[in-house]
Amino acid sequence: MLVASPVWAQATIEPCPAGGVETTLSFALEDDGSTSVSLAPVFTAARPFRFAGNDYTSMFVNINGNLTFDSAFSTFTPTAVPGLSQPTIAPYFADVDLRDRAGEVNPGEIRYCVDAVGNRVMVTWDSVVHYNATAATTDYTRVNTFQVILTPRMICGEAGVEAEYRYNELVWYVGTASGGLPDGTCADGTVGMSCFPAVAGVDYGDTVTATQLPGSLTTEVNSTLLTMSNVGMPGVWRIEINPSSIPSCGNGTVDGSCEDCDDSGESATCDSDCTFVMCGDGLLNTTAGETCDAGGETDTCDDDCTPPMCGDDNLNMAAGETCDDGNTADDDGCSSTCQIEGCGDGIVQTGEDCDDAGESATCDIDCTTPMCGDDVLNTTAGETCDSGGVNTADCDSDCSAPMCGDGLVNEAAGEVCDASGAATADCDSDCTAVECGDGRVNEAAGEECDDGGDNSDELPDACRTTCAAASCGDGVLDTGEGCDLGEDNGPDSLCSAECVPATCGDGIVNAGEECDEGEANSDEPGATCRTSCRSAGCGDAIVDPGEACDDGGENSDTVADACRTTCAAAGCGDGVVDSGESCDEGDANSDTAADACRTTCAPASCGDGVTDTGEECDDGNDADGDGCSARCANEVAVPDAGPGVDAGTDAGNADAGTDAGTPSAPGTFSGGALCSAGAMGGGDATWVLAIGLFFFLRRRRR
Repeated sequence: MLVASPVWAQATIEPCPAGGVETTLSFALEDDGSTSVSLAPVFTAARPFRFAGNDYTSMFVNINGNLTFDSAFSTFTPTAVPGLSQPTIAPYFADVDLRDRAGEVNPGEIRYCVDAVGNRVMVTWDSVVHYNATAATTDYTRVNTFQVILTPRMICGEAGVEAEYRYNELVWYVGTASGGLPDGTCADGTVGMSCFPAVAGVDYGDTVTATQLPGSLTTEVNSTLLTMSNVGMPGVWRIEINPSSIPSCGNGTVDGSCEDCDDSGESATCDSDCTFVMCGDGLLNTTAGETCDAGGETDTCDDDCTPPMCGDDNLNMAAGETCDDGNTADDDGCSSTCQIEGCGDGIVQTGEDCDDAGESATCDIDCTTPMCGDDVLNTTAGETCDSGGVNTADCDSDCSAPMCGDGLVNEAAGEVCDASGAATADCDSDCTAVECGDGRVNEAAGEECDDGGDNSDELPDACRTTCAAASCGDGVLDTGEGCDLGEDNGPDSLCSAECVPATCGDGIVNAGEECDEGEANSDEPGATCRTSCRSAGCGDAIVDPGEACDDGGENSDTVADACRTTCAAAGCGDGVVDSGESCDEGDANSDTAADACRTTCAPASCGDGVTDTGEECDDGNDADGDGCSARCANEVAVPDAGPGVDAGTDAGNADAGTDAGTPSAPGTFSGGALCSAGAMGGGDATWVLAIGLFFFLRRRRR
């Protein structure tokens, strides 16, 4: 007899362990289909699966929640156990459907695991839906998940098998083809009449020998299987399969071959499985005083089959206890919550700065105040890392992960600089030193471009080795440039600042040019700049305003040249003694006494109208008898003595060459100075008369 213990939880599904081999089974028919699986190496010909008098090394996994051994089993509507026609293990016999429906992917699958190390085989129905379930009716979320584990066991002295059923989630219990509603339940009053819920158990196929779990074929089947157990664990049920029969425990008669006792159920000395009461056997026996029995220590049961309780002097680490000193006092090494007292127990003790039972924003896990650089990572306090206050490859000194752009230079992380994400004259935005040719354009450092290793000073590269963009003035003759002398470009160069070859007429005064007015250059008189880019001036062979002549290179200050180097016409006063000139002292020509050359370019001489040194007079002619002789001497006028008077006759001064009978003409001058030849004739009156006449004549001359 199976006795159900009311518990309230759901069992976990055992995973296929590492080393096990798990297969997701495929079925030719995804509704009511079957597939055969091998039981080796757990069950082999030498150690077969013995069931109902037969040995098996393979079995059929049937979609509808059961295992058979003689043949596939497609029946979908469950019947009572016993009642099946062949040996059957049925963890949940109901109408399962693996088909995709209404355009939705069916979530269900059936997996088979062979665990050779654990010496067991497992079949898991995971998230399966009932027949005709659709997205419209169930949204494929009303699913069942259950498992059967088959393990070789000695049963009543014989080699048998233990079948363990584990129920994790049970939502529906009937398919629509078995009389169910679209949500997988039965309408009121239809159970056993037209609606047939699931059944669980073991059937030997002889119509007699079988075990059916509580709740089967009723609307309570799901809640019973999930929340009750025959081994003290919610949702877990175990059935022992003897090769020839199911043990008869519970009939009140001790079967000596496999029963220790049989009190027709649980008693103070006998468990419900007909074994002696023993705490830790996994069978709860409340009559014997067990409050729980999980087969050992669990989070809900001490190893003495009592509930875990701090202070009961029974350490239960599965329940979270780290100590249990039989009391609930603090400060005695074991706290009132059965935790070893010390850092992390939530109590600030001597030597601790704080204790928040673990890490917090105000307390490190070692019960010290959080501090960046203390080598204790506290993520709750905002630390990403803590390397003891020094930079490492994975931690900045401020306890944050190294990141270029955070303003912290972390050389251990490969940074040589960090300008907070912005490029500066000394730092690239990737925290490396600025270097022309590194492929990163750093405008702050004056780079206009950077093609990395492709930078070149050769055509047609657009980026120079200086990281400057190709341009006029870089010393490289680029397309479209007529010349490029680099820094030598300019007005004093053969190449202009615009990289155009220097030429006369380009409007730029280049080397060798005196001027350049572009289109205004002209060889017409009055222009300031010639077409040769020479400044207009004397000697350019063009007679400009203010010039009398211009023979260009023929201008000369030599005799016989008609045009002087000053572009003045040859003439007196130009300092050159030309043909017809006796002298020419230029600006020194003068008509003043003592000057050697007159303004007429004739040498100073008697008769030139200038009284020079050694001359008494100079009336500008060479005639005598006009007051100034041809020798530039003053002439004196001799008065007429009257008729019959011989001027040259004078007592003691007669002119031997003058006819005494011929008087001088009245008012004429005699050459030379007046002189007497002794006493005047006629006495003193004659002398006085002569003097008076002399002054009279002098007045007339002036």
